[in-house]
Amino acid sequence: MFKKSILLVALGFSTLFAFAQNHCETDAVYNQAVRKYPVIKDVEKQLAQQMENYIKTLSKKQYAKTTADTILYVPIVFHVIHTYGSEYVTDNEIYKCVSDINLMYNKQNPDTTAVIAPFKKWIGKANIKFVFPTKDPQGNPTNGITRRFSYMSTNAGDLAKFDQWAPDSYMNVWIVNKFSSDHASAAAYAYKPATAAIPYFAFYDGVITVASYLNTDNTISHELGHELNLDHTFGNTNGNGTQSGIWFTNTCGDDGVDDTPPTKGYNTTGCVPGALYDTTCAKGYKVVYVRPSTGALDSLVDYPDTCNSQNVMDYTYCSKMFTIGQTVRMRAALNSPTAGRNNLISSTNLSKTGALSPRVDLKPVADFSPSTYFVCKTGAPLGTSVTFRDRSWRDTVTGWSWNFSNGASVATATTSTVANTFSQTGWVTASLVASSNAGADTITKKQIYVADPAGNQAIGYFQEFSGADVAQYPMFNYFNNEWKWELADVGYYDNKCIRYHNYDTRSGTAGLALNTPEGDYDDFYTTAFDLSSTPVGSPLNLNFFSSGAFRSANFDDMNDTLEIAYTATCGTNYTTIKKIAKADIATVGTRSEFFVPQWQGDWKLNSIDLGTLRNSSVFFRFRYRPGVFSSFDFGSGNNFYIDRIYVSNMPLGVNTVELKEKGMTISPNPTTGNSFISIDGVTNQEVGIQILDVTGKLVYTAREFVFDATTKVQIPADAIATKGMYIVHVLTNEKTLVQKLIKN
Repeated sequence: MFKKSILLVALGFSTLFAFAQNHCETDAVYNQAVRKYPVIKDVEKQLAQQMENYIKTLSKKQYAKTTADTILYVPIVFHVIHTYGSEYVTDNEIYKCVSDINLMYNKQNPDTTAVIAPFKKWIGKANIKFVFPTKDPQGNPTNGITRRFSYMSTNAGDLAKFDQWAPDSYMNVWIVNKFSSDHASAAAYAYKPATAAIPYFAFYDGVITVASYLNTDNTISHELGHELNLDHTFGNTNGNGTQSGIWFTNTCGDDGVDDTPPTKGYNTTGCVPGALYDTTCAKGYKVVYVRPSTGALDSLVDYPDTCNSQNVMDYTYCSKMFTIGQTVRMRAALNSPTAGRNNLISSTNLSKTGALSPRVDLKPVADFSPSTYFVCKTGAPLGTSVTFRDRSWRDTVTGWSWNFSNGASVATATTSTVANTFSQTGWVTASLVASSNAGADTITKKQIYVADPAGNQAIGYFQEFSGADVAQYPMFNYFNNEWKWELADVGYYDNKCIRYHNYDTRSGTAGLALNTPEGDYDDFYTTAFDLSSTPVGSPLNLNFFSSGAFRSANFDDMNDTLEIAYTATCGTNYTTIKKIAKADIATVGTRSEFFVPQWQGDWKLNSIDLGTLRNSSVFFRFRYRPGVFSSFDFGSGNNFYIDRIYVSNMPLGVNTVELKEKGMTISPNPTTGNSFISIDGVTNQEVGIQILDVTGKLVYTAREFVFDATTKVQIPADAIATKGMYIVHVLTNEKTLVQKLIKN
């Protein structure tokens, strides 16, 4: 092994550059990982020794200026995590990405001619080629691309890394729409081998990138460099390492590769002279190599004095090259057992993955997406068309065969896009056969609900989810997962209601393996209500009972929300009228077990003033968004229940049954039989008693003479025979008193 010393004359520092583009987040996730698992440093030392041993087998002068000629093949697979947005990149865009990567890694990119003179002789040729496998982990034919519909695409991080293939057999790349707030300014990030070798991080080994950077200035070539043990040219500690995007300081950094001179790094400046010819950190940069046995000089290499801002591992957005030393380092990583990198290139693995086998022409995977999910049937006052778009992949689709139910205006079609309306209510069955020269594939979905816009008379109607008309309350589980609306065998009045199933069974680090409810949302809709008969200026409220809990007792972890909106245009636009959160969600506080309401005291009446809303066809949408613990990404909420939805024209203060005056007591309350009213401050007068159920129906009325505060007015048990909540009004000569009464 040859020892080295560095001769360096450092000059003054230049100013910082403003951020104009997103950056690589690898240093941030690395530093976070080391704080959590310091053993990563020990693995790095072992890997460094392995690399030195590898380098000893190469040319012993000028830091191995020659790279081995043997081509190393690496199977690579891409996972598209999407919501059918701009991140739904085509197969061809992915193929182009890998083609460009291979040009860069093999010194075949045409813009090497633009590399500045000091670095032309240091351009490295890695002789590494990334190839698509022809076999998936189960041995099935593949083109090396998978796709998954998930809300995690817009809230991405490690937990969005679905469908990972064994990282010691395939290099994994995930494509998403945007990162979560933890990585908000990032374009991409990866885990270096020493980090990926820790079992905890094996789940996440690979590159993750936002789609807009897939083919932008060698982003994936840069991240794959990290996967193969390259640091940024300015090192991985050139900044405070605690805050995303704060990396450039007036400090010279180094990546441990001799032929990439020390640099502060440049951020998105482009190919400007100030970045290309900066000598701030590398003036007089030479490396002296000596023989360890004798201490005698072996060689002195005068590397360029300018920083290598055209390096793929810089941030300059002027990348055109790797250096020779970097290519040696990457090949060494692929020959190391750390994180199983050496298995990637093994002949056994290349055979198992079919990486070197001829490509098989595979039939397409059929898929499609609708433009909306909730519409009204034909004849609604506003247009309620749905556009269905072909999203098939894995082969070029040349033929389409569509079929639609529910009296579709276009029952069958042979085009890639279909606009449709429906004359029959209920769930639409839509199917697509996508065909190519390699075969055909079929997919059928029930995603669209067609509603009847004819409004029910609002006053006097209520929904308890026990009748046949519950089918008119469609529930949407958009992402087909365990967090969803469903019918439940429990209720406020009877044994039926609707529940948002929100109990996450995971705890501790088990919740970090994959997936999180954060970012998910699911809807259910009411039937249409006709509100036009209630005059503007008169009270009109939407009411429902709810019961819920949180798993966490920490107020900051209580992040679930229920958003209530209405549409008077059959789903073409919505207006939010209420957002319920925190204590209004958790009527019983904290429950660690699977929460189910036990009695009526676990329920709360919610009333929402509808203001001037008086349309003749109004649907209400209930949207639940689950939250997560601040320390872990599994759900912090618990189950949430809704029952007895109705519209009333009673004053809002009555509907919410808040006692505004303390002039009356009812006991016992709750009761299983009779109750008695005691009234303060009333003597020698007749009072009126009115009892209403929560729908506003008068169920009992009486007049009683009160002599003084000791007089008790009876509420007979048969007047409140049905279990539930009642509103008791006492009318005196001076005032009206209101209080709620619970019958068990």
